[in-house]
Amino acid sequence: MNDKYMAMVDVFFFIGVISYHKALSNPKTKRKSHQHLTREEYKDYRFKLMIPKLRMKKVMYTNHQMLSNQGDLLAIISDKKANWYVAKELADRIDESTIKLRFTAKGKPPDFTRAKKTNSCVCCGKDTDGYMRHFIVPKCYKQLFPMQFKSHLSHDIVILCPQCNREAGRRTDYRMKCLDRQFRDPKICQRIVDKNLVRVRSMASALLCHAEKMPPAVLAKYTREILDYYSETVLTDELLRNCAEEDKYGKINKDFVEHADLIYENLCQVGDGDCAITDFIKTWRKWFIQDMKPRHMPEGWSIDSNIRNTE
Repeated sequence: MNDKYMAMVDVFFFIGVISYHKALSNPKTKRKSHQHLTREEYKDYRFKLMIPKLRMKKVMYTNHQMLSNQGDLLAIISDKKANWYVAKELADRIDESTIKLRFTAKGKPPDFTRAKKTNSCVCCGKDTDGYMRHFIVPKCYKQLFPMQFKSHLSHDIVILCPQCNREAGRRTDYRMKCLDRQFRDPKICQRIVDKNLVRVRSMASALLCHAEKMPPAVLAKYTREILDYYSETVLTDELLRNCAEEDKYGKINKDFVEHADLIYENLCQVGDGDCAITDFIKTWRKWFIQDMKPRHMPEGWSIDSNIRNTE
């Protein structure tokens, strides 16, 4: 009895092995398996193609020294800004990388503006031609802020290599989705799906493509429902085309507020709007440090420093 049972097991095992190898040799199975296994590889390939288009065309930091009229270091600025001071006769050029102001500057600049910065990734430290500019506080929020929170402030713009920039983008998208779920009313959707529209759209497409093949009863039913939906009496080719071209995902909801506008409106409604924006900026800085764990941040960079321009 045991010998017969073991013989049956061997037969079924042999049949299973043959079936498995037949499945692997099937072109359809091969194609599906290949597409599934190389999906991430294809994403990486597409990302590498986009790097030349996304990378910075010029170096971000040229480290030009700006001295006070007494000779003290005030800030490290770009060549473009140094040339502007000289062209406006507000400063004299000392050498190729140094200018000296002709007037007395107000206030004491923070340490961050006086530190030299390297054109390398702040996370991994790679010095590569493909580095990209990353906004710690997403640009969609920053452009809505009052001028004192975005004018002449580069504290929240850092350099990342393509790989770190890709990961930072993923984590930023996740944080934004969490904020959206926190403040948005789940009942208000971006699009209003009209189930009747979806049905008559399908009927219009069928009439345009296969009207001559349809039974008279079906043809009459589709025609009647389309006319009833649009409150029309005559079914024209133009009406059919317009119906077939309706957005299948529904109509835009007029009450829907875009993500950045939604978040900014909520910030403005919290007591002192400026304090809420300040806390919001600090939160994004904390998230960047927490998520990306950068090891090469510029000297003087701090979560609490330089929130607004007081000039």
